[in-house]
Amino acid sequence: MAPDFLLPPAPFPRRIYLTGFMGSGKSAVAVSLADRLGFTSIDLDKLVEALTGRSVAALFSEGEAVFRAAERETLARTFDKPQIVVATGGGALLDPAAMEAAQSVGCVVYLRLPADSLVARLDADPKPRPLLQGPGGTRLRGEVLRSRVEELLATRVPRYERANVVLDVEGLTPREIGRAAAHGIAALSA
Repeated sequence: MAPDFLLPPAPFPRRIYLTGFMGSGKSAVAVSLADRLGFTSIDLDKLVEALTGRSVAALFSEGEAVFRAAERETLARTFDKPQIVVATGGGALLDPAAMEAAQSVGCVVYLRLPADSLVARLDADPKPRPLLQGPGGTRLRGEVLRSRVEELLATRVPRYERANVVLDVEGLTPREIGRAAAHGIAALSA
């Protein structure tokens, strides 16, 4: 698809990293924003799986640290790729060094949604989320899910808000979010 957004003159970033909580729409927005800009979209979790030959769940089964190490290595591989929009995992840029590295080679955009919307999306989402499982791998539901989401948000939001662009995305389609992200990034570059 041809870009429907004219890029401003340099120094428009050649790499854009989308961050935000699980279920915030990063993967869908990455596709929309990449189409808009004529860039390539990359889903970091899928790239981790392709490079390791193992699923995210399999990596997590060995411990979150095992998954995070693979995620860091995979993220670093994107730093020299031109014209990409990367949908990071919800925890990929929580480490200040990872956030700084992504910002040093591109622009980070935080897709912000309220807890109620995130809980509703995650409760309806059939995709298993290792951090939202109870003993024996059972999915968290109802108030237990809400409690876990709120607990994670309390520590993550201050880190997400270090992004270059923060977008409130409640009620917006991926296409509308992509448009808002492109304009927010362009405003930084102006």
